[in-house]
Amino acid sequence: MKKILILLSVFVAVLLITAVGNAAGWEWVETGKGDCSGRDVRGLTVGSPKPDAALCNQSFSGKTAVCWDGTTMKHWGSDKPQCTYKDINPASCTGGGSPGYIYECRESVKYFWTQVKSGDCSGRDIQPLSVGSAAPKAELCNASFVGKTAVCWNGTTMKHWGSDKPQCTYKDINPASCTGGGSPGFMYECIER
Repeated sequence: MKKILILLSVFVAVLLITAVGNAAGWEWVETGKGDCSGRDVRGLTVGSPKPDAALCNQSFSGKTAVCWDGTTMKHWGSDKPQCTYKDINPASCTGGGSPGYIYECRESVKYFWTQVKSGDCSGRDIQPLSVGSAAPKAELCNASFVGKTAVCWNGTTMKHWGSDKPQCTYKDINPASCTGGGSPGFMYECIER
């Protein structure tokens, strides 16, 4: 009985670790059309024109899936939707004889900064300056900051009050309303995918 409980505990722990690993967020992102010969790993999946989500994880990051819908894109004439998985990055996957939709396995990013314009606005700063980079800090774009603004300066072509240091400030206002400041920089918006 004790051995069964220990085995059951190990099984539950493995399930929990798998769930946490999957929660880290990996996804297939379509990058174009094409094919490459060889480099196949993991075998074909048949029945769907989309790659198997379970096969995209940290160990397969940057690798490729080529998929066919069986109608407009066919794998060697087959009318079945299917995908193959290749141990190569999508940019290097060229020259194959059966073009399909190419996907790359990437870590998913739910919140990210996107540059929207150049400009500035006075006041409304809610985070301290981040100094040393002309790109906003990734960790400051999150659920509570969606739609808000970062203004960044590279210290050469765009300067914060004449400073030669790359830096960013974070403002509790949306980019469309962030106007009239005296130190125009690169303006970013925190968005959610």
